[in-house]
Amino acid sequence: MSRQVRTKGGELMAKPLKNSIGMFYHCGNCLEQRPEGVSPREWLRAEFGPTPKGFQLWCVRCEMSIVSFNLLGQKIKIINDEDEGGD
Repeated sequence: MSRQVRTKGGELMAKPLKNSIGMFYHCGNCLEQRPEGVSPREWLRAEFGPTPKGFQLWCVRCEMSIVSFNLLGQKIKIINDEDEGGD
């Protein structure tokens, strides 16, 4: 996977993204209902996004929260085109 970034000359180029995730979250209900031979990644139907206090991972199939992250008022840094990923 890659993202589009602009070079100093203004041209668009693809920049590879690195997966820095150390642990994956899945819906426990969905994992119990997952068909044999289907990986958790293939079976997952989730949405992730900001909330007034942080972020939430929502199971679309079960219509319930998988996990919510309360940032406790901390400031966060959005990784932009000049940054090298989430390490």
